[in-house]
Amino acid sequence: MGMRVEWLARQRRSILLGSFVGFALWQGGMIALDVAPASGFARTAEGLGLVVGAAVWLISAIRMRLWSAQAIGPAGRALTDELWRHRTLLSFMAAFLTMGLTEAVTLFVAIVAATPPAAKLAAQTAIYVGVLTWLGTFLYLDRD
Repeated sequence: MGMRVEWLARQRRSILLGSFVGFALWQGGMIALDVAPASGFARTAEGLGLVVGAAVWLISAIRMRLWSAQAIGPAGRALTDELWRHRTLLSFMAAFLTMGLTEAVTLFVAIVAATPPAAKLAAQTAIYVGVLTWLGTFLYLDRD
């Protein structure tokens, strides 16, 4: 069973890394659409990032669904031990902290600047930072 658990853990890490990259490209492209200048090259790069990122994220979501069907029984319980739960909680704590800091910076910019950022952009950025912080922190803590 030990080799199966190790294989499942490697698969989980690969899936989470794919989710990290896919989400970063996909949602980063969405944010860039609102921020970047409307030149031909910029729009092409944003569109390519959106398509590639969405495809990678979708493939990772499908892989996670298939992986979760295999991670049942004793192997699944071994993958969700106390260390995994601790890493998950630390990752969520880091994500919420960075989201709060992102919102504080946005609020500061809104107070100081003559033209505050749009509410949609501020919310998108906070969620983007939070999700990437959670995934990145978990991947960092779960490294071997």
